[in-house]
Amino acid sequence: RPTCPLLRPPPLRPPLPPSRCEIIHPPRDGGIRYRGLTPEEVQSVRFLPFDYEIEYVCRPDREIVGPKVRKCQRNGTWTAMGHPSRCLRTCPKMHLSLENGQAVARAMERVPVEGTWTEYSCNPGFRLLGSARSNCTKLGRWSTPKPVCERECPWGLGISGVGVQVSVGILGWGSRTLWGVHGV
Repeated sequence: RPTCPLLRPPPLRPPLPPSRCEIIHPPRDGGIRYRGLTPEEVQSVRFLPFDYEIEYVCRPDREIVGPKVRKCQRNGTWTAMGHPSRCLRTCPKMHLSLENGQAVARAMERVPVEGTWTEYSCNPGFRLLGSARSNCTKLGRWSTPKPVCERECPWGLGISGVGVQVSVGILGWGSRTLWGVHGV
């Protein structure tokens, strides 16, 4: 009787993972720092080895938002590729504080970048002169001038004197002096 040799599938071996990652492009207005590679090697290389790290850098007036470092993984992909790295313009930090009040930055990374906004409010006894919100724009400027907190007068009038006239008069025949506040 004919016998068939027992056919067995070959033993399963895990597939060999790629040991390199395809080179990636830097973000707009930025670059990539490659450890140990000359500029000529960077121009000619297409793949980088497993465990290799790259670092994003931006122009001086910009800040990296998103992962600053990526690492080549054993599966041939770079870490955190689901999170883009972008170089965004920065705005001056002077808008992040307010004398006699609070400046609360929203959507801020390490420094204020385009898309960050600041909300302003004053301490009790002070009123806000200017906008209660300012946005960091793509030009690296705040959308409004920085406001100020001005002390309120006990009468509810500003101390700037705008629209207020103070006059001195004599009341009756006596020696009493009257201070009068009159709206203009």
